[in-house]
Amino acid sequence: CLICALANHHKVQYVLNTGQGFSGTPTKISTNTTATTNMAIGMNPLKPGESSESTWQPRPPGLIGLIADAVCEFEVLIMFMAVCVVLISLVPLLLKWSRPLKYITNKIWTLLGQPQDVAAKGIFDIPGPLSLPFLGSSWMYSRFGPFTRNKYHESNDSKYASFGPVVREEVLFNFPLIHLFEKADIENVIRNESEYPMRPPNEADVFYRRLRHDIYLNDGMVNLNGPKWHTLRSLLTPPLTNRKTLKSYSTQMNAIANDLMEHIQVERDNELGMVRDFKDLVYRTGLETVGTISLDRRMGFLHKEMNEETLLILESIKGYQTSSNEAMYGLPWWKYVPTRFSGVLTNLVYHKDNLFNAVGKIVDEALADERNNGSSYDDENSILKQLLKTPELDIRDVKASLVDYITAGVETIGNSIIFAISLIALHPKVQERLHQELDDSLRPGDDLTLEKINGLKYLKACILESFRMYPTASQIARILPQNTEVTGGYVLPMHSVVLCHQRLASLQDKNFTQAKKFAPERWMENSEVDFPVCERGLVFPFGAGKRICPGKRLAEQEIHVIVAKLFQKYSVTLVEEFQAEFNFLLTPSGSVPIRIRDRTLG
Repeated sequence: CLICALANHHKVQYVLNTGQGFSGTPTKISTNTTATTNMAIGMNPLKPGESSESTWQPRPPGLIGLIADAVCEFEVLIMFMAVCVVLISLVPLLLKWSRPLKYITNKIWTLLGQPQDVAAKGIFDIPGPLSLPFLGSSWMYSRFGPFTRNKYHESNDSKYASFGPVVREEVLFNFPLIHLFEKADIENVIRNESEYPMRPPNEADVFYRRLRHDIYLNDGMVNLNGPKWHTLRSLLTPPLTNRKTLKSYSTQMNAIANDLMEHIQVERDNELGMVRDFKDLVYRTGLETVGTISLDRRMGFLHKEMNEETLLILESIKGYQTSSNEAMYGLPWWKYVPTRFSGVLTNLVYHKDNLFNAVGKIVDEALADERNNGSSYDDENSILKQLLKTPELDIRDVKASLVDYITAGVETIGNSIIFAISLIALHPKVQERLHQELDDSLRPGDDLTLEKINGLKYLKACILESFRMYPTASQIARILPQNTEVTGGYVLPMHSVVLCHQRLASLQDKNFTQAKKFAPERWMENSEVDFPVCERGLVFPFGAGKRICPGKRLAEQEIHVIVAKLFQKYSVTLVEEFQAEFNFLLTPSGSVPIRIRDRTLG
């Protein structure tokens, strides 16, 4: 509004001072109303016999005039936007004032002898970090704040320490987001899910899918809510949860793990025994695993010389994950400008298109093979073939779901493997006991079947303990289906968005004895260490409830196979300090170099 006023002021002053309109035509101040009006707003004054429908053709005398002219041209739009912004900014203030107003109202009713209507503490009574108009608390993750986006998990530690077990954080446009750190509150949210549990969608992914509506029929299983989510999930997940599927992929998982051991042997420095870029090797192993499971073929991600198709998929996944993280946790300008003007969205669309096209090509080849060779989709152990033979699924749904499986599985498997190996390597006594169990249960070169994995109790305890301390999905988001009371007596209204921080709850001593200590023995029955046997109420690295990751059991199987094979063959130590960072998921920071030493096997 101020800009518009200054622009008008500039134009009127120019006319009065120079005696000419913005068109540059000399004029004399006239008492004629129409002429004066036209002149005041920058139009040429009317000449004798000229119509009042004269055209304003401004030629500003300078840059200031040009800006003023442009502002006045869009004056109504600018003032409308200004009013909208002011009204939006008043909403959180009015909500914050509502409690004092209600308190004063109740006091008045008390003085008048009328019954009170004292409400429970509401969402805006919850303490939280400083929130600015429009920006909310996003300033905390900028160059002016105490945290960066890749240290988001540390900001949650700070929120819990500063404000307690329930924290309100206002995100962009001051929308309230509630953090829950108390075990009872987290379990209450998960336990009291509705028939169709709701979670906030990935807005960037939804935007992309709607932009590419020709190849995506819907927002996707991860983003959908309600009956549509349930219908799509019931069609897409059975092949992933079938026990026969787990057994059928066991041989391929062992083969991939053996390939990783060979690459470690080749990549290590013979003098120091150091594998410098261990993280990259493990991520490519995870990608090889999910690619093999999803697409029924070895993709060659562990080869030194990857073919063009494999390299394209690898680069597309990395690019998509980076741009998706920037879109979710950065300023959302991409929502309000055309795609070509947003670098984040342009990159996201480019990489996701490449990934969809690459996966779609493989699916089309499978369809062509069925038509040309008469092969059938009756192989109930193949995820791809089971999806292709589901009549209710459109081929576009099949392609989209396979892209989702691959992008979700890569970092989930890779991060979990590195966290587990790092924690075991940091604790020599744990590693020694694991070596002993593996030596007693396995012979060199043995494949790890489901039955053998179930017999490796200490290995399973090590993996579960790493899930407790470093779950790659360190928080679970939900939209509350009903009004919910949480610790402190706060009542969260229906449809509130909450983040359940199971990792931070798992690191509290009141929930786990010596919670910050890596102790697999806490999960063992009849352990010589004095730990009470724990329940798994707070350990869900793959989500919880009805929205749990459908590939959970496949991912866990591969994690156990790789960790077992590595420690069966090598003794492992870390070269650098172990740290984590946040990149949409909780991930190990750096390249995670390790030093390995061959073990003498019986």
